[in-house]
Amino acid sequence: SRGSKDRVRAVKCGVLQYAPPATYWVNAGGSNGERATAMKRYVAKAEDAVVGVVEERLGAAGYRVRLHGTLPGLLPLLAFEGATQRTKPRLEVGDAVYCRVEAAPGFGMEPTLSCVAVCGPRKGWETGEATFGALTGTGALFQCSSLAAAESLRQHHHPVLDALDGEGVPFEIVIGDNGIVWVSTETAHMTIAVQNAVQNGLAIAALPDGSEKLARATIAAMVKDIVGKVKAMQAGAAHGAAADGGD
Repeated sequence: SRGSKDRVRAVKCGVLQYAPPATYWVNAGGSNGERATAMKRYVAKAEDAVVGVVEERLGAAGYRVRLHGTLPGLLPLLAFEGATQRTKPRLEVGDAVYCRVEAAPGFGMEPTLSCVAVCGPRKGWETGEATFGALTGTGALFQCSSLAAAESLRQHHHPVLDALDGEGVPFEIVIGDNGIVWVSTETAHMTIAVQNAVQNGLAIAALPDGSEKLARATIAAMVKDIVGKVKAMQAGAAHGAAADGGD
C-alpha cells in the first residue's frame, strides 16, 4: 500500500488483514502470507530461481530481464560464474536466461538478478555447465497457467515427465519460480512436441474430479501420440534424405 497524509491506498489485490492494536496489511499470498501460487502474476522474492527473457541491454549496467511478473529484473554484466571485465557472456535481446533473484527490495523497485549460485556446483559460465546462465539450443519458452502448475512439475515422478521418459525422449527442462518453463530437445520439431505435451499434461492433471491413475493413463496416451507423430515424421524425412543421397 501507499500512503498520502492520513490516507492509505492499496496497490495490490488481496485480503485485508488486521493485527491489534492498529496494524493493517494486504495479504496477496496464501493463508501463510507467502506468494500466491494460484496467481498468474509473479512477484519476485529473494532466492527465487526464475526464467526470463532479455528485453533490453543497458550498457555497463547489464541487462533488463522480463520475468512475466509485476516488474522486470536487473542482471548486472558480471553477475555470472567466473565472469570478469575481459571474459563475460554477451546476451542479446530475446535471449532466455535462468537466474536467481539476489535481492527483491519491493516498493516498485526492480529486483536484482544473478547467475551466480550460492550453493551446489560452481562451474564457470564459459563451460556451459553452470547452474544459472543463458539457455541455449533448440529451446522453447512457455508460461504456465498458474504458479501452482509450474511448481507441480517439480514433484517427484510428475505424470507428463514420466511419460516423456517412457517414450525415450531426451530433453532438458528448466522450471522457474515465476511460472515460466523452458524445454529443449535435439530438434526443433521434438522441442515443440515436448512443449505441447507438457502443457497438455498440466491441463489434464488439473481437471477436477479425476483420479490420479486415470490422469496418468490419459497423459501417457497423449504423450505417446504426440511423440509418435514427430518420430514418424523424422523417420520419413531421414528415409527421404537417404534415398536422395543414393541417386
